[in-house]
Amino acid sequence: MKKIIFLILALVFSISSHAQLANESFEAATFPPTTPAAWATFDNGVGIRNWATFTIANSGIKAAYMNQQAVMPAGSISRDYLATPAINVPINAQIKFFTRTTLSTPQVGTKYTVRIKPQTSGAQNDPVGYAILQEWDDTNLATPYNVYQEKVVAIPALYSGTQVFVAFVYEYTSTGVVGGNRWLVDDAKVVANCVGPTSTTLTAGGITNTQATFGWTAVPGAVGYQVANLLGSATFDPLNPGTVGNITTNSYLQTGLTGVTAYQYFVRSDCGGGNFNPWVGPFNYSTTIAPPVCGGNFYDSGTNTANYSNSENGIPVTICPTVLGQQVTVNFSAFNTEAGADLLKIYDYNSPTAGSLIGTYSGTTSPGSITATNSTGCLTFVFTSNATVTASGWASTITCALPPSCQKPIALQTSAVLSTTATLTWGAIANATSYEIFYQNCSITTPPSITSTPQLTSTTNSVNMSFLPANTCLNFYVRSVCTTTDSSVWSNPISATTQSLPPVCGGNFVDNGGTTANYTDGANITTTICPDNVGDLVTVTFNSFDTEANWDGLYVYDGNSITAPQISSTNGPTNIAGSLPGSYWGVITTPFSFTSSNADGCLTFRFICDPSVNRAGWNSTVNCAPAPICTQPNNLTTSSITSNAATIGWSQLPNPNNTTASAWEYVVLPSPSA
Repeated sequence: MKKIIFLILALVFSISSHAQLANESFEAATFPPTTPAAWATFDNGVGIRNWATFTIANSGIKAAYMNQQAVMPAGSISRDYLATPAINVPINAQIKFFTRTTLSTPQVGTKYTVRIKPQTSGAQNDPVGYAILQEWDDTNLATPYNVYQEKVVAIPALYSGTQVFVAFVYEYTSTGVVGGNRWLVDDAKVVANCVGPTSTTLTAGGITNTQATFGWTAVPGAVGYQVANLLGSATFDPLNPGTVGNITTNSYLQTGLTGVTAYQYFVRSDCGGGNFNPWVGPFNYSTTIAPPVCGGNFYDSGTNTANYSNSENGIPVTICPTVLGQQVTVNFSAFNTEAGADLLKIYDYNSPTAGSLIGTYSGTTSPGSITATNSTGCLTFVFTSNATVTASGWASTITCALPPSCQKPIALQTSAVLSTTATLTWGAIANATSYEIFYQNCSITTPPSITSTPQLTSTTNSVNMSFLPANTCLNFYVRSVCTTTDSSVWSNPISATTQSLPPVCGGNFVDNGGTTANYTDGANITTTICPDNVGDLVTVTFNSFDTEANWDGLYVYDGNSITAPQISSTNGPTNIAGSLPGSYWGVITTPFSFTSSNADGCLTFRFICDPSVNRAGWNSTVNCAPAPICTQPNNLTTSSITSNAATIGWSQLPNPNNTTASAWEYVVLPSPSA
């Protein structure tokens, strides 16, 4: 008697708890499926097609498939049914299935419906009594058409606790030709609604640079949860969520994250048997900055979200390897401090020891990649800032590794940089037998490669360079040569700008600020340029000219002193008290030149400026050549000017052969003229 009671109780329990339709993937040898209970296929008596299986599946190798109908009279309607066995409907029941079509173009007259029929309303294979729960056409069934998408259809509460048939019904209204789309259905089931967490209960805590703990409120009926974590910039695809974490509790530890990175996560409940609620989320969070250790980050005090502070007092930050024998490398990806005022000093040691300074950096000149070469493997950083301007600071990553057999030079320094020569020094590498030096124009941002040909070699950690291009910004690189087959990578570059050639024949005449800076305030400078060869004449051609108008004037004299005849402009005196007329000022964009006509062949320039505003100044080239056979006139004058007439005059110096010009040609043009 006890056994009979047990069986009855077990049967009741089975009916109440497991009455919903289990997942049907149509993989059985027979179709329609016959186990654990029989499905049925039938139609309304119109058309000749019927449901079958096809090998385009959502899971497994087969799916239920309804082909397009053959030719039928126009206007006739075919309905083809794929019906489940009788199902005991649970509370909050849902029909879930995956579906798609095969034709990209929407087909006129095709409808896809899910219908329901109480068992008490008639036989499973009788179309009468099936009511539509939901209907689609080719425009809204699946987008894109050729990718399976899950459909969820709620079963009304009035069916709860009853037995019903559910049918997938393909309906086609004929246009008189072969038509309609093809319908695929897979992984169909009837289950109780799987309740999921709400987005307001999602949390993320314990966030570091590599991990975070996700949490949410547990929900009844869930046997587990799935979590999908992705970058904050990524687009989440519920059908392809990527790597998913499966857990049985409402907390999940996400590891393997990257520091200073935005992420988002989604979660859904797993109610068993492939029954999931829709994904909930996103919950957005960001990882923290990795500490300044191997594998971490080194930032300024404002980290990656703000500027550094004023008046930082230079507390050393030392970064050392955790494994004995390794070396620290710090790779700067961003660098911006107040130029010349807020300074980052980098030392090749475990403290800011004299003699270990690699360099002092400010402005936007990045240190690049810095690797320790000392026995401790450490680098030390000291930052100081003034009390005024701040900037975004720096960002860098830290790596640690065993040193290469041949280390690259560090602490490059330039000195004695002239127009065509300079001295370059660097820290000596213990096992280096020689060094190779490479330089290129600063406008070339690609560093030299392993196959780049060096311009110089040196057996010491210093080299005197000559034949450099004048007035040019150059990047210098050095690499160590330890054996014939073992050389280091190229060092980080150091930049230097060569000076202009001196104001001699073949050189340059520039203001006292050089080619990279403005001239100084309050200047009063005289420069005389004479030819190398007796009988030659100096010509100075100004390629650019920019001084403060009415204040900063350049006077030009045709000889070897300021007592020589002046080559005057039409400008009056500057605003400086006691100044003379005839200087050149302002911005002159068209190149212009002066050629000496004096017997000494020289030109003299005197620049006088006021003590306040300064500008870019000038850049000119100096050429020397024999005097022309016929000397050109100079000191042009005008007088007796009326509305339609004027008197012009000039001076005429003797020709080189002591003859004098006896006739002249002149041209009168509107001003200004080239």
